[in-house]
Amino acid sequence: MKFLTPNEVALVLQVTIRRVNRLLRANQIRHLRVGDDPATWRIRESDLQAYIESRTVDAAQPRAARKQRQHQDQPVLKLKDLLKEVA
Repeated sequence: MKFLTPNEVALVLQVTIRRVNRLLRANQIRHLRVGDDPATWRIRESDLQAYIESRTVDAAQPRAARKQRQHQDQPVLKLKDLLKEVA
């Protein structure tokens, strides 16, 4: 089992150490607190990997594969009709 320092996590995620410390203080990344100072906190590689996977966004589906919205029951309103109603 390998542990990473907050500085190493910042390098892996390509963010600042300040951002990593915020994530750790908010308990968004699971970690071990060896002392009170965030510099002494350690993160398991597996916990960092779990955090990365939990934050990964799937690619959007192509438009053709998206579920079509059901608007058949509703009338289509045009801008000119809306403007008439306001006037």
